[in-house]
Amino acid sequence: MYQIKLVLADFDGSYLDRVTGFINSSSFCAGIRVSSFTEVQRLADFLAPGGEKADILLAHPGFIDAMPDLRSCFELVVILADGRVNSGLQDYQTVFKYQPGDKMLGRILEMYAERNPKAAKAVAGTKESRLVTVYSPAGGVGKTSAAFALASRMGDYGSSVLYLNWESINSMAAVLPGTGECGMTRVLLGLGEDPDTLPLKFELYKKRSSEFNLDFFEPPESFVEYSEIQGDFGLLFTKLKETGMYDIIVADLDSAINGSAVRILGLSDHIVLMVAADQVCRYKTGEFFRQAGHSGLFPGMIDPVKLFPVANKTGSGGILPPDEYGLPDIHNLPNEYGLPDKTGLPVRFAVPYIPDLWTSNEGKFSFDTGQVFRSAIDPLARMLISGQG
Repeated sequence: MYQIKLVLADFDGSYLDRVTGFINSSSFCAGIRVSSFTEVQRLADFLAPGGEKADILLAHPGFIDAMPDLRSCFELVVILADGRVNSGLQDYQTVFKYQPGDKMLGRILEMYAERNPKAAKAVAGTKESRLVTVYSPAGGVGKTSAAFALASRMGDYGSSVLYLNWESINSMAAVLPGTGECGMTRVLLGLGEDPDTLPLKFELYKKRSSEFNLDFFEPPESFVEYSEIQGDFGLLFTKLKETGMYDIIVADLDSAINGSAVRILGLSDHIVLMVAADQVCRYKTGEFFRQAGHSGLFPGMIDPVKLFPVANKTGSGGILPPDEYGLPDIHNLPNEYGLPDKTGLPVRFAVPYIPDLWTSNEGKFSFDTGQVFRSAIDPLARMLISGQG
């Protein structure tokens, strides 16, 4: 693993012990090796010719006053400030000393990544991430409920899961804890500025829901940001997979089909296609496959390992025989899909209608409080974890 060598210098030994302990105990900081000093002379000995080399210095102003040539020894020197910094040091970057460790360290790593893109490698994992995309060309079929339940259920089974809601208006923001940080905005800005720093931004701005056993990003403040922030969203998902931080990434796509959605579907290892029995859904699903097939966008998309059609709000649930809940309006697909003419797309999973899936109490929303929906979708979650159709 790529390592960042961080030097801490402060006259308060107990403070340094707390910061060093946080770094050494946090999986977030696994790629950081830290050294700490409470005396100027000991730091000088450490930096003497022939001594160790380091990347970042985070130091009390007193150390920088005493050793004015420190910038020549590090790629980045940051002042660890507990108040106002004197005018002679105002051209240094500064972080406030007393703040949560992850916030302070995250800011330092952002500064360093601006100088050295290799910093992102310090947070890289070793997992072979798979992308599971939940999509439906029709609205109102329970796509978001299914995507969120799948992500949560796979997390229950011990998989490391990132849930990404790609709707223009993120409905899960009503359920997941938020701080107003708008982490997805930071990630999207990173996509447009320097994609090589994305792995670091993923690690800095992800949030954890212990209730649902998944990670997520807080949504942008406004849906307009998705259209205003320019970038290759396909590249975003490629970078997410390459980081190796998750077993499974669950992408909850908006029903609108556009270039970004096409790219994400093409990158997906598995596609959960949500359908319902109503005629509008059948028509839109049929048109989706007809147009996708004739345009050559998704060669081999109808593959039992990749495509998982799921009927929601039915009268029964579980794994279905392949000829049940077929969609008769999906017909005349191109021959390369291997389906006979006028044959419905077989739907192997069905999730029954579950009342009170979403509840609200004094403005606070809850989702699937009894885990009934997550239990109903359990067979699909287990199959997706196995990676087999």
